[in-house]
Amino acid sequence: MTHQVRRLEGGRRGTWEDEKFGDETQAEQFGELVEAHGNTWPYGWVKGRGFTEPDEAPGAGRRDSPAWTTMWRRR
Repeated sequence: MTHQVRRLEGGRRGTWEDEKFGDETQAEQFGELVEAHGNTWPYGWVKGRGFTEPDEAPGAGRRDSPAWTTMWRRR
């Protein structure tokens, strides 16, 4: 059985977003967390993956970012 948490993004004219859980308790806890964050996904939550670390540093790939500068210098 799958348990689903849904929220309406952008008000009445917005789109529905959902997240599925295999456990009712996890779904309830996540729903409470969404409500506590003003009915938005909590910061750091990635749909289908949960709380994750970013794949790369903010700004990575931009020419003015430290990560890009470091890669450029290594060549």
